[in-house]
Amino acid sequence: MTSKTTSCFAIILLLIISSSCTVPKAFYSGGKINNPQKIAVVSTMIDEYDLLDLPLTDVATINPRTKRLSAQIMERQEKVVDSYREIIAKEFKNNFKCEVLYGESLHQEEGYGRIQQQMSYEENLNIKNKHFPKIITATGDVNPFPIEYGNIEYFFKEPSKYKYPIYMLAKELDSDLIVVSHSNLSTICNQYTIYYVRLDTYIYIFNKMGERLAKSHTYSDQIPMKGKDIEDYQKALDSFESVANPIIREIVQNIKQ
Repeated sequence: MTSKTTSCFAIILLLIISSSCTVPKAFYSGGKINNPQKIAVVSTMIDEYDLLDLPLTDVATINPRTKRLSAQIMERQEKVVDSYREIIAKEFKNNFKCEVLYGESLHQEEGYGRIQQQMSYEENLNIKNKHFPKIITATGDVNPFPIEYGNIEYFFKEPSKYKYPIYMLAKELDSDLIVVSHSNLSTICNQYTIYYVRLDTYIYIFNKMGERLAKSHTYSDQIPMKGKDIEDYQKALDSFESVANPIIREIVQNIKQ
């Protein structure tokens, strides 16, 4: 095999591997739901930016650039988070054909007042990161989860942590299903020291007993960036609908009885 052929083969293999990595992943408990009458989208969050960890030479190059734009990134995230909530709610409504509580319709529920009084953990949204100091939530949404150190993903891995709060939310809202999501921007670097930004999104759906029926992790295409233009980060933020809707459709197909 010539060196030119070997090089072409390596590039093709790299493209195949890269493509396979973009496949959305969803995990199911095996639980099903039959004709839910009401779904509550209780939390839509944007998590801490996932800065590059390795290699160290690239960390020293790209991370300071992203940090210099952190205030603008936080501002852009605050502007899009409400639209994320609406996209999720509409897609669940389109697929389940039932009432979906979110935003004002959720906040006007009688039980939501009790949730605000008894299940508010706003201080748990703070992160020890001076550049990205807090988890961003959709307008008016209470944080009903005692998340530790801003680690949302870890909290929803442990039934002992999430099951009772989810059960209480479903009870107060008289809801058959509870939906939670969180997203974050990530910096990616390939072997040729080309930098990218992408949007990672996690969506969870629980039944009224607090049992998790599905968890998904999917992410956007990688947007080339040099860490100097806020619009590169905005492009990743704007990809949410194309990221979220396909995985929601898959989840609904798999948990419908």
